[in-house]
Amino acid sequence: MKYTFVINSLAIGGAEKNCIALVNQFVEQNLDVELLVLTQDIKIKLSEVRCKVVIFENRRVLFSLFDLFCYIFKNRNRVILSFNHLISIMLLPISKLFGVNVITRNINNLSKYYSDSTGLELKLTKTLYRYCGKIICQSEGMKKDLIQNFRIKTENTRVINNPCLIEKIDLSNMVMKKCDNIKPFIFLGRLSEQKNLFDLLYIFQGYVHRGGQRKLEIYGDGYLKEDIKSLIIELGLEDVVSMKGNVENVISSIDKAAGLLLCSLYEGFPNVLVESICRGCPIISYDCDFGPREIIIPSINGLLVPHLNKSSFVDAMFEFEKIDWKKKNIIDSGERFSISNITDKYIEELSNV
Repeated sequence: MKYTFVINSLAIGGAEKNCIALVNQFVEQNLDVELLVLTQDIKIKLSEVRCKVVIFENRRVLFSLFDLFCYIFKNRNRVILSFNHLISIMLLPISKLFGVNVITRNINNLSKYYSDSTGLELKLTKTLYRYCGKIICQSEGMKKDLIQNFRIKTENTRVINNPCLIEKIDLSNMVMKKCDNIKPFIFLGRLSEQKNLFDLLYIFQGYVHRGGQRKLEIYGDGYLKEDIKSLIIELGLEDVVSMKGNVENVISSIDKAAGLLLCSLYEGFPNVLVESICRGCPIISYDCDFGPREIIIPSINGLLVPHLNKSSFVDAMFEFEKIDWKKKNIIDSGERFSISNITDKYIEELSNV
């Protein structure tokens, strides 16, 4: 069987990283796979991709429709894995015309993504997405959302979590020191409204006022950078909260942390939580839709806090200090997200179309 993975771009993001990782795993297993990129937005080194890469020299995905038609016509025997629901909707008439099997990897919390939208894109998604065949969801919550709000048939959905794409620590059973006040808490991600950094700062202010000794390091960049800086000053947190900008070496940032904090308004499936536990770093996270409750095993690899409850989050930060976090148990809890396990599930799904 032959496969083509189709993606909007090769920008530096979670969907792109997962796409490349899966492609390379397919190559390792001697499967015939190609990567089709619909625009000229290429931010990574193509040498990182170990299969044939076909790039459409378009500025926007919509402009690639004719090129996509021609590609599918010439490659009717290939199974298509689409990395975006809008790509699958574009492919719908073409796939029906040529009898091509298309599987979609849904990459977002669509209800939240479209929460402020009433436009054509939402109408097309609500009307046509349910006809696009099998859909792979990153989390059980995402699956439930598609079934309830987008009329996707249950039998057309399958949950396959995102893989951990960073190296797992190999160590014997170790216990973190309860009073290791040297290591900071960290946030790692985009400085965007979705990530809800304002809540995190108010939470950290409460933590400090109650005698918390750790500092907070914020890694990432985004359009809210200056607003976050201003709030740090307004709350008097300049001495305990630092902004580190983008980081190339995610591993080193996680390894030096006591724990990772997440206060998102919503997620599709938060890769950063998986990366954290694969390095033996425990988590405190809001129980947002979707993903954290499927990743966190309370008091084993992290703590789950009722969504948007800032005072409970502060309480959890002090509870965190009382737990003897065993790194091996944290790491073992992430084994289900290993790239080999996730790849096997994708191969199974794509082979059974």
